[in-house]
Order: sequence, then C-alpha cells, then structure tokens
Amino acid sequence: MEPKEKDKKPIINCLDDGPYAVENVDRVVNSNGRPLSRKAKRMLCRCGRTKYQPFCDGTHIEIGFKSRDGSKQNNYYSNDDYIGEKESDMNSGSTIFIEKNGPCRVQGGITLVNGKKEDRTSDENYSLCRCGESKKKPFCDSTHQAIGFRDDGLICIGNLSQLDSELTRVTINRKELVIVKQKEILSVLSGLCLHAEALMAEGFIDGPYLTCGKHLWRYELETGVLDGDPTMGLKKMAHRIEEDNILIKTEELNALKIAE
Repeated sequence: MEPKEKDKKPIINCLDDGPYAVENVDRVVNSNGRPLSRKAKRMLCRCGRTKYQPFCDGTHIEIGFKSRDGSKQNNYYSNDDYIGEKESDMNSGSTIFIEKNGPCRVQGGITLVNGKKEDRTSDENYSLCRCGESKKKPFCDSTHQAIGFRDDGLICIGNLSQLDSELTRVTINRKELVIVKQKEILSVLSGLCLHAEALMAEGFIDGPYLTCGKHLWRYELETGVLDGDPTMGLKKMAHRIEEDNILIKTEELNALKIAE
C-alpha cells in the first residue's frame, strides 16, 4: 500500500551532476526567513549559478557542473542509520534553511541519498553546499566564503586589490573574462577573441584598444567594440563595486560561450 503523504519520510536526493531533489520535507525556509509554500517535491540548485535562487533552472547542464571529483558517491542512508533517535523525532520538524549567501542547513533527520556519510558532521543536522565549489560535495566546507558566493543574481569575479597592472584573466566554470584596469577605466569583457578564441588577457593595451596577442584584432577598452566593425565585439559586462569586490550578473556570465 502506498504510504499517505504525511507518512512519507523526508528525503534529499543529491542527483549526479544535478540539483538536490527534496521530497516530503516539512519546511523550506528561504534566505529572507520566509517559509516557501509546501510542495511534496522541489529541485534546489547546487551548482550556484541558477537565475532563480534557490531553485534549479537547468544551468548546471549548461556549465557542465560536476557533483563529484572522482570518488563514487552511491550510498543510500535511511532513517535507520540515525542511531539514538526515535523515528517520530526524525519525521517531525524536518527543515531546510537556505542561508543567505551560504549553504542549505538541514535539520530534523532528513534522509540523504548519494552523500558520503563520512563527511557528515552530524547525523541529525548537516550543511549542504550551494555555491557548487565545495571540495566535500555535497557537504559545505565554507568555500562559499572564500569565493564570495552570492545568491542575489550577482557573482564576485575579483577584488580591486588583487588585479594585475592592466589585464586580469578570470575563469569561472570554463567561462573566460578579462578585467581591464587603466587609469579611470575599469571594464569587464568576455575573454576570448572573436577570431581564433585566443585569450584576451594575454593580449596588450595599445592606446584606447585592447589588442589580441595572436592576430592583433583590436577592441575598444571601454565598450569591447571591434575596431572597424561596430556590429561585432567582446561582450561588455555590467559591473558594480562593493567593498572593493567586483560583481557582475550571474545571468550574463552563464550566457558566455564555454572555452574549448
């Protein structure tokens, strides 16, 4: 007999190279502190690049997200594995808290599927990576702090104090950017030349132009427009500065071509 909805056990299934499939969890609380409407099943982003945080929008496929780094994660943990707790306690108050710019904090004995148990800090409570860069996937290892992960549609691509003298290469999920810093100019441009996809960060600045070092194609520093053809150019990324951190829209980064 199929169990009634209220009797089904809460589960988080860490899908291979995909999102967290959340089923039958009592509450999912968003980063603004508001509980989301109750649904039997949800897909929560774990690659960190969705446009609709905290929900998955399929971006993990576009960016080639990998949920593991060579180690096979193929274990299933049922509530019977939570020693010392009553089953009634396991299934009451199961909650996922979406931490602002941080991980999913899980409490209430929610069954974890496809996670490596030895990495878990607690059977009852644990934190799952949401930035996509943890070295202990699916668990959080605080990498989100080191990379400046944000869940407001922006992504940190660098700090003003860490920029090279004029051209700084930035690579995120096989997407190439170049940050141009010269006097009063600070531009963030797509990082591959339109001609042969050479790295623009390996080019040079010549007057008002950023010049590709491979075949000398020239682009305007401030706009990215190709010299001689205003219909073509590098993608100029809108950016803003917060506490010296350079931020761009995640959506614009996702739209860039993946470097071969």
